[in-house]
Amino acid sequence: MLNNIRHYNTDIENWGEDDNIHLKGVKRFPNTMGLDEIIAIAAKHRAAIIIKTTRQSVKKPGGWYIKGMTQTTNANVWVQTNGTSITYDEIKNVCEKNEANHKWSCRDCYLLKY
Repeated sequence: MLNNIRHYNTDIENWGEDDNIHLKGVKRFPNTMGLDEIIAIAAKHRAAIIIKTTRQSVKKPGGWYIKGMTQTTNANVWVQTNGTSITYDEIKNVCEKNEANHKWSCRDCYLLKY
């Protein structure tokens, strides 16, 4: 059951940066879908985070990304692509740090807690 959703103006990763969180199980959805639809899909898969990117060009129209669709047996621990696990609080700390540094501030980030 989804207990909490926190909103940030940031992201947890970007290509080519070393301090990223790389959650395993990422799916992209079109930007025409609504937030409620995306939250329902993310909650069904107990995903960690939802990112909404903005339109940059016709080739890069923006979209929704549900990240962390691979979870451990613990409700708020997810698997990274390198096989290590990461907790809700660790992801929250990265979101807060990135938002404070205005990193990727044009993106909407929704952190989910179960």
